[in-house]
Amino acid sequence: MEQTVSPENTLGYTAVTYAVINSRSWGGYWHVAQPDPRLLEILLAAGAQYRLREAVLLNDIELVRTKLDEEANVNTGEGTYDGPLLKIAAELGYLNIVDILLDYGANIEATDDLGQRALLSAARFGRIDVVHHLLDRSAEVNAVDWSGQSALSNSAVGRHYDVVELLMTRGAERGVVDALVLDEISLFEVLLDKELRSGSTVDGLNDGRVRLAMLAVERGNVAAVRLLLDRGAANFLASYDEHTLLVEAARYGHVHMVRLLIERGADLHVIGKDELTPLAWAIREGYVEVARMLKIAGAER
Repeated sequence: MEQTVSPENTLGYTAVTYAVINSRSWGGYWHVAQPDPRLLEILLAAGAQYRLREAVLLNDIELVRTKLDEEANVNTGEGTYDGPLLKIAAELGYLNIVDILLDYGANIEATDDLGQRALLSAARFGRIDVVHHLLDRSAEVNAVDWSGQSALSNSAVGRHYDVVELLMTRGAERGVVDALVLDEISLFEVLLDKELRSGSTVDGLNDGRVRLAMLAVERGNVAAVRLLLDRGAANFLASYDEHTLLVEAARYGHVHMVRLLIERGADLHVIGKDELTPLAWAIREGYVEVARMLKIAGAER
């Protein structure tokens, strides 16, 4: 007897969806430690059927067309955690599926629950062919998500410089995040001050993941951190940060950054959610010069 794939959970997943996900490796998209196709084979043998979502995940062009011809909702997933199928296909780099979904009327600007849409996600994952195609299909190059991040900032943070170049040739507006990441300090300062004049706070600026000061420390960008500290950036925000700026600098071994933060009075002993001090991180990672500098400044493990 044919089995249904219902019910769905709040993600829109069924048992078949999970079986598809766990049947293969997805690179940097999903972490599947030990892919195993057997569960999927069992479900299909029992009569379970693929839906449009699974057809997209499998990059099965003909099955996607079939499901759409059967009037499956081309905008399935819009507004949910994973987002619309167009966004999923875009971030997986499935150019043909992206094209088919658009041909069947998919909303090119449809988003997930955080405002990420196909173009932003493709840029984040460095899918340059998809980015190029979405732009050709009139995707809004300067659309932003809930945190104000654009395709340009997403690609810059992800170090997808070919995508950065493409977006800028297509009219992408420069922002404070991409200026920081691309180490354009003069532009960064201009845009930072513009953001602050418009009512933003220095510690409210972020890349959608961490605040700007933490991003700058992570990248070892001393000049950017100096500018942010001059404008009042905190070493640690208990309600926001996993750890302090000084811890971030120490765990990456950024000697000049550690020196700057010590000079600016960063607390040597404040710990974040990782419960490790800057000195503990430096010793743990084997950064001898950083550990020495912290000890001279008075740090205790």
